[in-house]
Amino acid sequence: MAATKAGPAPATAGVRESDLIARLKLQGLWQSTGRAVQAEALVAQAAAAEGLAVSDQELQEAFDEFRVDLGLRKAADTHEWLHATGLTVEEVERHLEAGLLRAKLADAFVTPRQIEEFYAQNPRRFEFARASHIVVKDAGAAQELALTLREEGEDFARLAQQHSLDAATGYAGGFLGVLTRETASGLPPDVADRIFAAQPGEIVGPFPIGDAHAILRVEHAGRQPLDEALRERLRQELFREWLTRKLGA
Repeated sequence: MAATKAGPAPATAGVRESDLIARLKLQGLWQSTGRAVQAEALVAQAAAAEGLAVSDQELQEAFDEFRVDLGLRKAADTHEWLHATGLTVEEVERHLEAGLLRAKLADAFVTPRQIEEFYAQNPRRFEFARASHIVVKDAGAAQELALTLREEGEDFARLAQQHSLDAATGYAGGFLGVLTRETASGLPPDVADRIFAAQPGEIVGPFPIGDAHAILRVEHAGRQPLDEALRERLRQELFREWLTRKLGA
């Protein structure tokens, strides 16, 4: 039988474990890595206490998806990747199982009611506004443009293309995209409040922004609906908070 061609040496071949640990510490990754391992152990313990487990089919499906994500279409590709990384199939499976257990535990520990209460108690966090802006250097010019927009109904996009100093948005009529409380955190609080409470087409400003002045046109303002995607985000966030509390206990 012909000899099998050897693949590339594992990335850690010839490297001492103590050197790897020292490198992790120098890069500030040692503590975060340790916390991640502790978190996995806590999840496994809590899952066992709840009677939660990962089936062979679930693990196989996760492994197949993992391979597809890495572009490992053939068994030979997977073997080569494992050799190059120095990982074993069992180590990859343990990693995937930990992720699956975490998802199951989050589903068990974070109830729909908790998610809905968090959403209701934090309304500002889910506010958003689609807006466009014009940025000019001179405060007087900003006041004049704002007056023109409010009283004469001039086309905002055209004025943005003609006057805005923001080259990244000016060509598109000043369109900024979607603003949230987080992305608007650099604005004066009263300006942010006006933006997120604005009616469609309302002009906000001018107001100082750095060494320039801005005028905003709010296309639409509202609150992100509690759809399935947001529910999942909040479920994971609330579960991370629970996990952090447990790790700190």
